[in-house]
Amino acid sequence: QVTTIGKKWSEFEIINYQANVQPFYALLDNEGNKLNTPVGYTPDIATYANWLKEGIAKY
Repeated sequence: QVTTIGKKWSEFEIINYQANVQPFYALLDNEGNKLNTPVGYTPDIATYANWLKEGIAKY
């Protein structure tokens, strides 16, 4: 049973992305479609920047 906002978003992540990690990043368009593959924590700045640029290019 979902009783808190945190549990709501946790369930959303599990149902839609089969993941339950924090932080978890997903880039979506205005219709809620994924722009690229969602990722968890990415400590490498260049890797994360490239991931963002890929999503922006697909937007």
